[in-house]
Amino acid sequence: MATAFGCVNNTIRLRSGLYLDLADPQPEQITLEDIAGGLSKLCRFGGQIEVFYSVAEHCVHCADQAERDGLPEETQIACLMHDAAEAFIGDMVKPLKIMMP
Repeated sequence: MATAFGCVNNTIRLRSGLYLDLADPQPEQITLEDIAGGLSKLCRFGGQIEVFYSVAEHCVHCADQAERDGLPEETQIACLMHDAAEAFIGDMVKPLKIMMP
């Protein structure tokens, strides 16, 4: 039997099988596994690079750098999670972000 996937109205189906309503997201529907799984499949730089470099890998590198810099654990966690929303809504490449009002 095939696994259902995709979007229904305002919702997206997450890796966990839950549906997240983007118009009314509920914190209990969001898991670290869904964040990590989504970010691990998103390529940085709009995919316009020679070797796949995931958003998840970027977040881990940021958190590792914060640890090497001796920053507090809260800051390290913030670095790890700074792109978490992209697991659900995708990303916009930096040049486009700069052009947005």
